Formats: sequence, C-alpha cells, structure tokens
Amino acid sequence: MRCPSCSSTAARRCEVLYAQGTSMSYGHDSSAFNISGMASRVSPPSPPTAPSYFRRRLLLLGVPGLLLCLLGVFFFLMLLANKGLSAAPGGLIPGLLGGYLVWQAWPPAGALSDANYRALAAQYVEDLRLYSTLWACTDCGHVFRPAAQAT
Repeated sequence: MRCPSCSSTAARRCEVLYAQGTSMSYGHDSSAFNISGMASRVSPPSPPTAPSYFRRRLLLLGVPGLLLCLLGVFFFLMLLANKGLSAAPGGLIPGLLGGYLVWQAWPPAGALSDANYRALAAQYVEDLRLYSTLWACTDCGHVFRPAAQAT
C-alpha cells in the first residue's frame, strides 16, 4: 500500500501497527501496559462505559459522600453551638470532602440510561468497522483509508 501523503510504501493497517506497538510486561508485584508513540496514534476506538459502572460508582462514592456531608453539617453545628464560630470550620472538612466525593461520583448526563448505552454501543460497532479499514504510514504518520475502500 502506498501512502497518499508521502508516496512511501511503508503503510500498514492500523490494527497491525497497534498490535505491534503494544506489549504487556509483568513484574514481581505489578504489571504494565506499554504502548509506542505510533500505536497510540492508531489505537482502536474505546468501548462505551456500561450504565452499571456508573451505578456502582454512584453507590460506592456517592453514598459515603452524602454521609460525610451530613457528618460535616452535624460537626459544624455542634462546634458552632459549643465552641463558637472560631472552631466551626473544623466541621466543614468532612462536609467538603463528602461534597467532593458526591461530585466525583455523579455520572455524566444520560450515562445511566440503557437506551443511551445501546446507541453508544451501536456507534462503537460502526467505529470499529471504520477502524478496520484504516491504514497508517510509518514514515510520515499519515492515517488514511485506501481510495477503493472509501465510502
């Protein structure tokens, strides 16, 4: 295959370049996924995140976050009543931490919708189909679809 940008014959399918540029290394206590620069440029599309992930995240981060917020309000009011305004900010720390956890746990709009997930999954399948037709030049880095495959 010839690159349309630089006319080099060093063009390869993106799937092949990605597979050749990635590796997994295992250590005594850990493992690592290694990826080359070219492989990161031609990586396949990422699958959509399932609604169950967001539900689990909301449960594991959101509920403790709400409890910390309530605990912070309780401490704030107790410290305010017993020691005055100078000690009250100590109760704000759990409340702010809880608020941060709730903020981190909150899913993006539509993330919990099964219909939205089905639409994203259909788009992902189409993106994978398109990805399987892409080529990349190892000399200039140009990513292209051969003219015969362009639709």
